[in-house]
Amino acid sequence: MPTALKLEVLMKELEERHEKKLAALTGLDQAVVTRCKKLLDFPRKYQAMMLDPEPAARIRADFSLNYMQFRNDRLLNALALV
Repeated sequence: MPTALKLEVLMKELEERHEKKLAALTGLDQAVVTRCKKLLDFPRKYQAMMLDPEPAARIRADFSLNYMQFRNDRLLNALALV
């Protein structure tokens, strides 16, 4: 999450959102830039939970991303409607 927040500042300053260009500018892998942008889409409330200074209270970014992928899965959503 800290990397995502730093990338957010860079995106605002440079007015750049393309993963490939941001990866070249930062030296980060394009997949890392994409992951960071997904984390930035979370509401600030959940971003704060990922940054909690207490490790036991902190929500892991990987968990959040996997949860959103699971939640947005089209097949699972279709099955829930049946």
